[in-house]
Amino acid sequence: RQRTCTNWRKFLKLFLSRDCPNTSNNVTYLAQLAVGDVWHIGPQTASFLKKLGVHTALAFAAKEVQWVKNYFTKSQFGIWQELRGIVVYEVQAGEPSVPASISKTKTFTPVSTEKVFVFAQLSKNIEQACAKARRHGLVTKHIGIFLKTQEFRYYAYTIELSRASALPYDIIPLVKKAFDGIILPGTVYRATGVVLKQLHANSNKQLDLFQPNIRIQQIETMYESVDNLAKKYGNHAVFLGSSFNAITKQVQDPVHENSTKRKNTFLKRLENGKRFSVPVLGTAT
Repeated sequence: RQRTCTNWRKFLKLFLSRDCPNTSNNVTYLAQLAVGDVWHIGPQTASFLKKLGVHTALAFAAKEVQWVKNYFTKSQFGIWQELRGIVVYEVQAGEPSVPASISKTKTFTPVSTEKVFVFAQLSKNIEQACAKARRHGLVTKHIGIFLKTQEFRYYAYTIELSRASALPYDIIPLVKKAFDGIILPGTVYRATGVVLKQLHANSNKQLDLFQPNIRIQQIETMYESVDNLAKKYGNHAVFLGSSFNAITKQVQDPVHENSTKRKNTFLKRLENGKRFSVPVLGTAT
């Protein structure tokens, strides 16, 4: 990551430098740096900050500690500390390490016995895990899924793809078959999860002779557009129909209802988000 000491206009996604000797310059940089251009503050967080009247990095850094803790998560609290010159994330030299696996799991409320709703939660996790893998340029053939019941019993299944991929289009149909085999009717479920294992760089573009090459290339191009829309409009700007019930029916957990004000305003922000029409591309079976 770059520092704000010199040529700050050239760089986005920045931290405040702890090494700049001129404090007045630091303040000037932060006053002119949009809060959405700070490293680790994405479009949704930036939009939320603006609704709270925070438009610049300096305005965010000037907030009181309790205000930040009330509205934001631990990772965003760390960014606030960095903007105030407190070292939280050490600079690491060299190339960033590539994750060997990526997992996404989510406890949902209320708990459910509905097969469609539980699968929607799993589908959403798969979409998020695949999106992260694509950001890192990684693919895998090995997928693990699990369901967790209200009694904290786990039911898991491992899937192997015919070709390495990080596209939900390739993964969801196989996961659906495995899901149908492990879900128990009438059982109350509280969480789902997915693990993309044995990840490696997506360097081998050679396709199998018997695979529908043109179709695969079309799907990859489509997901490049999906990723670009996510960068512009935030997560879940475009999502699979199989994830619909999980994304549109998110309910606040009563136990944690007052944990943070940000969580309590999630549905309101979801309703007020940007919307655009997307044509039907087909039906997945």
